[in-house]
Amino acid sequence: MGGVRVDDYSKTVISVAQSVTPHVASVRLDAGSGSAVVFEHGRMLTNAHVVGGARSGKATFSDGSEAPFEVAGADPLSDL
Repeated sequence: MGGVRVDDYSKTVISVAQSVTPHVASVRLDAGSGSAVVFEHGRMLTNAHVVGGARSGKATFSDGSEAPFEVAGADPLSDL
């Protein structure tokens, strides 16, 4: 018996997840938690409703590392 066969759709989903995962972080703030897109130079983007009125929080990255962060700004109108 051979191993489990993965169909083409599943291969595509796995490939996308592997390429996107390093660019996503979990963020925790006093107001709650959510996810953020990680950009170069230590910048992240999340929704304004996730940040609420917080000024800082902690990010957990896909490799398990954590880092504190400061909120640079929020735009409630665009929810970014």
